[in-house]
Amino acid sequence: MELAGTSLAPSLPSRILHFHLFFLIFATILCFQPAHCLSKLGNETDKLALLQFKAKISNDPNGILSSWNDSVSFCKWQGVTCGSKHQRVTSLNLQGLSLSGTISPHAGNLTFLRFLSLGDNRFHGEIPQEVGYLFRLRHFNLSNNQLGGEIPGNISSCSELRLLDLINNNLVGKVPAELGSLKKLVILFIGENSLTGKIPNSLGNLSSLQMIYLAENHLQGKIPNEFGQLTSLTLLELGVNNLSGIIPPPLYNISSITSIGTTFNQLSGSLPANIGLTLPNLEQLFLAQNEYFGSIPESLANASRLRLIDISNNSFTGQFPTDLGYLKGLESLHLEFNFFGSNTSQDLSFLPSLANCSNLQQLYFDGNNFGGALPSSIGNLSNLVQLGFGRNPISGTIPEEVGSLVNLYRLDMDRNLFSGSIPISFGKLQKLERLTLNQNLLSGEIPAFLGIAELQLPACPIKEEKDRGPSIVIVLTTTISSFLFVVIAAFLCLFYWQKSKNSPTSSTFTVDELSRRLYIAIDVASALHYLHDHCETPIVHCDLKPSNILLDSDMTAHVGDFGLAKLLAESANSPSQSQTLSTGIKGTIGYMAPEYGVGSSVTTYGDVYSFGILLLEMFTGKRPTHDVFTDGLDLHNFVKAKLPRQVMQVVDPTLLTPGEVGAATAAAAENMDNDGSIDDSVREYVVSVLQIGLKCSTEVPKDRMSMKDATSKLNDIKDTFLHRHQKIVQNGSTMQQPQQQ
Repeated sequence: MELAGTSLAPSLPSRILHFHLFFLIFATILCFQPAHCLSKLGNETDKLALLQFKAKISNDPNGILSSWNDSVSFCKWQGVTCGSKHQRVTSLNLQGLSLSGTISPHAGNLTFLRFLSLGDNRFHGEIPQEVGYLFRLRHFNLSNNQLGGEIPGNISSCSELRLLDLINNNLVGKVPAELGSLKKLVILFIGENSLTGKIPNSLGNLSSLQMIYLAENHLQGKIPNEFGQLTSLTLLELGVNNLSGIIPPPLYNISSITSIGTTFNQLSGSLPANIGLTLPNLEQLFLAQNEYFGSIPESLANASRLRLIDISNNSFTGQFPTDLGYLKGLESLHLEFNFFGSNTSQDLSFLPSLANCSNLQQLYFDGNNFGGALPSSIGNLSNLVQLGFGRNPISGTIPEEVGSLVNLYRLDMDRNLFSGSIPISFGKLQKLERLTLNQNLLSGEIPAFLGIAELQLPACPIKEEKDRGPSIVIVLTTTISSFLFVVIAAFLCLFYWQKSKNSPTSSTFTVDELSRRLYIAIDVASALHYLHDHCETPIVHCDLKPSNILLDSDMTAHVGDFGLAKLLAESANSPSQSQTLSTGIKGTIGYMAPEYGVGSSVTTYGDVYSFGILLLEMFTGKRPTHDVFTDGLDLHNFVKAKLPRQVMQVVDPTLLTPGEVGAATAAAAENMDNDGSIDDSVREYVVSVLQIGLKCSTEVPKDRMSMKDATSKLNDIKDTFLHRHQKIVQNGSTMQQPQQQ
């Protein structure tokens, strides 16, 4: 039997021999097949990959992918381009088509792909690992989507990559160190995500890199010294992160750099004395909101291409250079909130030279120590549209020459030591929308030539401060037709009301106080809802904060100060399509949407963020600039970490202090069981309000709710809470009657 079995079944070596023989025959046959057969096989692979890609699209509002069918060759499908030689897909461009869905991993089978652009859509899910198979890929753009997860490290296998653009998604995790092997990479844009950890030193190996954009993430640590090796670098944007340390000195020696941005970090150090000589091509210098110190080098004037300078909110000291007039192309100069000047007559000697900067439109040097008189040469800055020098010890009278700045629409002169009257020349400022003169030593009447259409003074006392005259703010709005000209003489604003209510001597708060704050919040929300959704052209306020919320005699809230307001085109009311902000940081630190810190576009979502912070402040009693907010902690995360179980740890303690609740409510409280019913009601109410504040102040603009929804939800809370409160009061009154009889 064994012999028979052996004769019928081939041995293992024999089977291997047969396999090799079959393989050789098959390979020989293939060698004699026409090339178009192999090409057809590849074409079918590409077609199948495209159909699998289409299958993952859940919404195609414009019907773009309806052309992807058998009626025409896949090389003629919309967005698809094939190479002429092999008819393989070399480009897939579906940019800006509002497509929703996930990215199919079968996209990795398009191995001839050189150009892949899916930006400005609504893709979610993760970036598939299979993109690492696209070894011919040169252009990879997934910007402005909703993609999450981590950046696949195997993108480093795409060794031909020149552009990697993942801006404005929801990506998390670290920046992959493997990206440092993309030797041909020219543009690296991975900002506006939620990336954490340190910037990999390996990025310094990208010798071809020209533009790097890592802004608006949560990156920590230092800027790698290896960045000094990026000798082709033109753009370095690292703003809105948690970076510390200094800018590596070798970076200042890369002469090709045109733009440096480190806004909103914790970077320190001083600027090198020869910065204007080593960076001759510098056009933009954005260093605002850091901890830089020292003086501004005179050599800065040698960087003759400089257009935009924003070094505000730092600790720079000394006199400001007097020869910046050599910067003929200078458009915007922000020096505010530093320690420039020494309260002497020489402090403002830099102003005359700026007359040579014929393109200068924005000049801000508020919040410094500039003293002496304002020179009459200020009138030579004829192209200025925004001028701010409030919060300085500038003294003397206001020069008549200020009236020569006929293009101004904003002029801030508040909190100085100006005396005398408002110059008659101000009547020439026909474009003026905002003029602030509060907290000076001015005297005389408000001139009629300012064109005030109506005078409205709230029924509250004028606030006066020691050694200062009455606070006067003139708000002129000429471009927004739905608002009157208003003169506001100090009164009351939400900021001062909150301050007085939170003082130790204030009376205790009650359920009625909770209602009062909710009504104020609804007033503000309703005003923004009107501006965003009911004006013929949407209006964005751009500077919502407590001091711009005005309370009249019956505590009705009004939104004021439209000096930074913007009119948006109809297509602009989205995070990805809108007009851009005026150069430099606008708004107020703490309330300003984080995307504005790096010059992102103006949208209604910016106001929503400010409202969210305002709402959190009203119910926690903490300003967003409170000293407790350090080391990455902010008001939003402070509240978020405690909701809902630990809400009592963040809520304004005065709101929860037992006080004069009225006889009816007190009686109801005394007669209720000790089950915490009233406390639970208050807790539920406060949690609901704070959750709206959190939803409005999320970091990613498109994750915020609209003001329409915020207004609706606040009104729902009001109706529910007040109904419950009135029922408690009624029950209390009923229980009291027998005792009264």
